[in-house]
Amino acid sequence: MIRRLSDLVAPLSEREFLDCFSRKRRLVVKTTKPERSASLLPWATINRLIANVMPSSNIMVKLKGRTVDELMYRSGPEGRLRPDALQHLAAQGVSIVLNHMALAHAIERRLGHPVHVNCYITFGTASAFKTHVDYQDVLVVQIHGAKRWRGYGIPIAYPLEDFPPTADRSNIAHGDPVWEELIEPGDVLYVPRGEAHDAVGEVKPSVHLTIGITPPTGIDLLKWMIQRAKNDAACRMDISRAGGEESLRNHGLVLKRHLHELVDQLSFEAFLDGLDQQRPPDTRLSLGSNSALRPDTWLSPTPRRRIALGPDSETEVTFGGRIFQLSANARRTLHLLLEEDGLSFGALAERLATTVEDNGLREAVAELAAKGLVAIES
Repeated sequence: MIRRLSDLVAPLSEREFLDCFSRKRRLVVKTTKPERSASLLPWATINRLIANVMPSSNIMVKLKGRTVDELMYRSGPEGRLRPDALQHLAAQGVSIVLNHMALAHAIERRLGHPVHVNCYITFGTASAFKTHVDYQDVLVVQIHGAKRWRGYGIPIAYPLEDFPPTADRSNIAHGDPVWEELIEPGDVLYVPRGEAHDAVGEVKPSVHLTIGITPPTGIDLLKWMIQRAKNDAACRMDISRAGGEESLRNHGLVLKRHLHELVDQLSFEAFLDGLDQQRPPDTRLSLGSNSALRPDTWLSPTPRRRIALGPDSETEVTFGGRIFQLSANARRTLHLLLEEDGLSFGALAERLATTVEDNGLREAVAELAAKGLVAIES
């Protein structure tokens, strides 16, 4: 079962992956257990998501790089899916893209950066997207079938969502591939942002997850500094020619000095801590949680960041700008679940030197579940 980043990149060590991630070096992890990824998204779950769960905004059908009009596979004022039409399109080799799937919070907790997941289902050999450059780092996990990925180097170093403009980004001349890899079930591919790439289905139908990772950049740091600069009167003063050239020049000297002081006081840790505290937990319900706890029940923390919870005496915890009041037992339990990116109930009891029959532990888990800080999974 893949539940953590370390599970995902095995048999590679997590440290080896993090080294490639920090250096922006492409990486391929070939697995010896091709069945390991199938439980992430079985075909039964895929069919249920498409038919009953996914709203119109979260599903896209593409053919030869172009988006298929929804009228081709939806009907009625509610835009209900037409299974026969979608089946007909599948026979023509379309790709189905499911956006914003609830996965990879454990990866976000480990990396400390926003993570989102899309699922790509390909029935033909045509790629859902033309050769392109992403502004986020990409982890590809092959679930079913196989795809051949090709890379064309890095024409744009460290692209942003709005730089270069989308039109310029899609018209980049890529030339011949400089690498290609066949990614099969259970394999993982890491493509750093800025590297031009494409993929074609080789064993059909193909299903893979694309995990997008978006670290903050120097531009985000400047935006954060702007908010801090508002506390400085010199930064709030007018910049005007009305007082003459000498006045403008003197004001420039004062303002530059204050800006230098802001830079000298800059703390990357404070910047990242602030982002962590603003990130809201995942929204999960765990009704009837206490009676459902068994030794193999999986407990997944919903906060997306590993926020330090402070001494045992503290009862207030802040996630996503919201303050939660926690008992000491609940706080210790949540601290451990965040550190381990989730545990089975039996393993949690063992780590806390108690047993699964401990009512205090059960009450702590129920408290966290009621507050939406822990998800209870079978």
